[in-house]
Amino acid sequence: MQSVNLLDCLLSVDRFFLTTNFVFNSIRKSINSDTFAKLAQNKNLEIFSIEQMDPFWEFYLSLQGSLSIEECSVLFSAQKMQAVLLSSDKNLIGFAKKNGVNSFSLLAVLKCMEKRNLLSPNEVATKWSVLMNKNKNLYKEECRKKIIQ
Repeated sequence: MQSVNLLDCLLSVDRFFLTTNFVFNSIRKSINSDTFAKLAQNKNLEIFSIEQMDPFWEFYLSLQGSLSIEECSVLFSAQKMQAVLLSSDKNLIGFAKKNGVNSFSLLAVLKCMEKRNLLSPNEVATKWSVLMNKNKNLYKEECRKKIIQ
């Protein structure tokens, strides 16, 4: 994410974002300190702490290891708060849809940003190509087809 500044792109959109402390702490390990500092200071981001919620642990155990704790925390939060889930993980999006959570892939978000002239087609293709090479969970074939369009 740090090399394509996708996080910066998403946070520049005038919307409120919610994440969980599990995801926030995981992000801290994977992005550069400048981007993390911007993320931590973003007024449109709320970090939701759920590790002490019994219903979360019940939900996590019910999935029998199908999702990581970070993925499960995001899905649980989106479901409880009736929020839209954004992810580049096809497995998580599949679980979100099965659980009635409105969800979008990051490719769909980038394509929407392109349609609204927030990003050029070349910027979308470049950002997504770099991200595809780094993330094994992306819809690779779907992405290649849409990037070429």
